[in-house]
Amino acid sequence: MTYSKGSVLFGLNFAFRHIRSADMSVLVEGNADVVKMHQLDVCNVVAPCGTSLTDEQIRLLGKASKNVILMLDGDEAGRKATERNGKKLVETGMNVSGLEIPKAEDGSKQDPDSF
Repeated sequence: MTYSKGSVLFGLNFAFRHIRSADMSVLVEGNADVVKMHQLDVCNVVAPCGTSLTDEQIRLLGKASKNVILMLDGDEAGRKATERNGKKLVETGMNVSGLEIPKAEDGSKQDPDSF
């Protein structure tokens, strides 16, 4: 078996039971975001390792819960990915919310791992 990032959600092996327990997953953009959130005991967090969700990743996520919070990066790419992935998740029957990360005190954009 070879690795295919389109069929994996980073952190799902650790987050699955927490997603089930909370009946909600938090979807972030990258590995560092997942690691930081888990270090802070927010353990229902996973990442697609990129900005676009695949049907396989949505299927995996749906096995744990139909409720998803999108918390992608605050830059333009993250905002576009939130819209695109949100539409795709809703079309597959998921309940979707978005969480916008506030800017840092200096006005710069923040990622989930820096917030």
